[in-house]
Amino acid sequence: QAAPEVLSSDNIDGVSALIGNDLKTSESFQAIDQQILYNYLSNAIKFSPKDSVVSVDASNIVEDSHSTVRIGVIDRGPGIPDDMIDMVFEKFRQVDATHTREHAGTGLGLAICSELAELLRSNLSVASEVGKGASFYVDVPEVFTFDEPEALMPG
Repeated sequence: QAAPEVLSSDNIDGVSALIGNDLKTSESFQAIDQQILYNYLSNAIKFSPKDSVVSVDASNIVEDSHSTVRIGVIDRGPGIPDDMIDMVFEKFRQVDATHTREHAGTGLGLAICSELAELLRSNLSVASEVGKGASFYVDVPEVFTFDEPEALMPG
């Protein structure tokens, strides 16, 4: 498998952010709320050691004739213990309060991501290995359709 094309590279607080792409243009990718990616990237940079690399990966996934855009943010931080993975998207929850106090945070960023993903009919997921980092993903339907609003007055 060939290495992904690097679209952008930046260095923030000593952490390199590498943004690659093997993604087709899609309606959902254009419509995805930037706040989810901002929160994912902010956390990845915050929790990654200096001189490490944070990667952003995007791909198309096709299952049962439904196409999804998957965007992942991969860091090399401390990782998340298995018993805490399920709570990372809850409000005011932080995996390591000592690290968070050092880097500031309220525990709302990932909870906001969860609520935005629900509005976009998207799915969030996380994979992690303690000591090796975490990968946060958002899967967005390639074609986004709005629900038909209910009539305010019967007609």
